[in-house]
Order: sequence, then structure tokens, then C-alpha cells
Amino acid sequence: MSETRAHAILSASGASKWLNCPPSARLEAQFPDSTSEAADEGTLAHSLGELLIAHRRGNVSSKQYREALKPLQENKHYSKLLHEYADGYALYVLETLAAAQVHTPDAALFTEQRLDLRAYIPDGFGTGDAAVIADGTLEVIDLKYGKGVLVPAEGNPQLSIYALGWLESYSFMYDIKTVRLHIYQPRMNNISTHVWNAVELKDWGKKVVATVAEVAHLGNGYATAGSWCKFCKAKKVCKVYAEMAVSVVA
Repeated sequence: MSETRAHAILSASGASKWLNCPPSARLEAQFPDSTSEAADEGTLAHSLGELLIAHRRGNVSSKQYREALKPLQENKHYSKLLHEYADGYALYVLETLAAAQVHTPDAALFTEQRLDLRAYIPDGFGTGDAAVIADGTLEVIDLKYGKGVLVPAEGNPQLSIYALGWLESYSFMYDIKTVRLHIYQPRMNNISTHVWNAVELKDWGKKVVATVAEVAHLGNGYATAGSWCKFCKAKKVCKVYAEMAVSVVA
């Protein structure tokens, strides 16, 4: 199963921050990494989802499944409800694969794969939850276990950047013309999708992501405040954020 996920300085998960506020990435790097109950729950849900996909596909034996499941069940965040949500995600991924196999019998499924994002982001990497590749189509699926914020697929920079990573990894093997993004957020009953034309997605990657990433990696650019500040570790010392907070109160 997948290891604990590492984070790049310009992480895809933090893209909404550094795309809007380029200096934020280097500012955040001054603060220690921290975790939360919600993040730990999400990590467990991803690990369990990956295991359930492998088990339902017959990639692990029943004995191997039980052995891998035991330490997950011993996690303090494990519950029958979390198991149900993770299984729902596994089924969604496999249903997406089955739909692709109708017209492409040899459609391929990849899960929890490290993605090389350096074509767009300096030292960029990330971990993609799941992708189904069929003739002309890439389906990118992301499990969101949080229940505090509804996450849409449209206008989602994290998922779009992951899609760029999947394209970089497999475009040489497949002629991908359409990219469909999927957000599976079970605790908010949210399944959201958005379609990119592959050429337009790559164009966005070069003109927007790569351009801003180059500035952000150096810690340059102008700080701007907005909704992306919510999860920024540097907001306590950010003058621009403080000015926005004061103006809101006023």
C-alpha cells in the first residue's frame, strides 16, 4: 500500500494558494509541517480505499487482504462508517473502469501513483489517487474525505495539475484527447465532474501553472489575500492578510 505522502514546496494540493499568491509557498516553508485529525482520517481513507480496490480486483488474496486490513483497523480513526465510505470510493473507481472497458476492453487503471510534475512546476511531484486510461480518454479521480468544504471538480487547480501529471506519464502510450476530472467526496454526498480538452489543459499548464510556478519557486511575486488564505500557515505573519481581515471587520 502507499506510504505517507510527501509534499513539494509547490504542491498541487496548495496550488490555489501559490497560483493566487506566489510568495505564500516560500513563506509557508518557514513553518513546521503539522497534521490534524481530519488529515489523518483522510490518509487512512486513502489507504483503505487503495486496499479495497486491489481486493475487489483480485490483485490481493483474501489472506493478504486480511493481513493488510488489520493495521488499518487498529488505527484510532478507523470505523465501520469510514470503511463504508472508502468502499464506496473503491466501487466508484471500479465502475469508472468498467464503463471505460465497454468501448476499450484493455482500459488501464492506476492507483496511488507518484506523479512527476517537473514539466510545469520546479521540483514538482504529487500522488494521484486513481486514473483510468482508455482510447482517447483520461479519467482522473480524487477522493476527498473532508466534510467541511464542498470541493468541485470544475476550477479545481489541484486536480487539473494532477491530470497534467498523468498526461506526462502516459501520453506517449495513449492518444489522449479528453480529460475528465472526478471529485468523490462521500461525507458531503458530492460527486463532481469536469471535462477538459487535453490540448487546452496542457496550454493552461504552460501559460498559467508553469509561469506562476517559476515566480513562486523563487519566492517572488505579489502577495494577495482571498479565500485561499484559509489554510495558509503563513497568514499569522502576513501583512496583506491582516489588512484584509481589518477591512472585513471595518
